[in-house]
Amino acid sequence: MFEKISGWFRDSLTILWARILVLVGVVSQALLSIGLLPEVQTVFQILFTPQTAALSIATIGIVTELARRRTLPRG
Repeated sequence: MFEKISGWFRDSLTILWARILVLVGVVSQALLSIGLLPEVQTVFQILFTPQTAALSIATIGIVTELARRRTLPRG
């Protein structure tokens, strides 16, 4: 079973981490959009907009995965 799960991430912890970041970005954006995290939204408003933060996390995850896939051997 571990091999099957590991295969989803092409045996790369970097890709796993990238996908976790994308998930966190998407979920946080959804929660902020519907107003379920007012405390977090207040802190984010002080630093930057909530949309920018969530999209930044998702973008970092996507770029990380693309960079890692580029260095993986084909096949």
